[in-house]
Amino acid sequence: STVYHLFYTWCFFFDRNDGDDNKQLWDRRTCLHSDIHSAEELVQRCDRGIIRKLWEKDRSDIDADALNDWLYDGDGEHRQYIEEMIRSVAISVTPTAGPAG
Repeated sequence: STVYHLFYTWCFFFDRNDGDDNKQLWDRRTCLHSDIHSAEELVQRCDRGIIRKLWEKDRSDIDADALNDWLYDGDGEHRQYIEEMIRSVAISVTPTAGPAG
């Protein structure tokens, strides 16, 4: 379950240098992304991945309270963190408008 969760929240780097384009990801050498240096960074990347999945499915509005309930059992200390993560994901996945003209 943990490996599945890490896979779907983009925590792994899969080596694609073996020249076999038909090889499945799970059959390739795997490691955590190089920007993950601590347990806290791993949790943040997972949280961000979950929020990104939700954003891609329904961009209208992610309920920060419901998400905080799900991820952190409603811990009030995480509420602002969840809101900031939602804003950050929204900014990073929303295409910017090109110059007018």
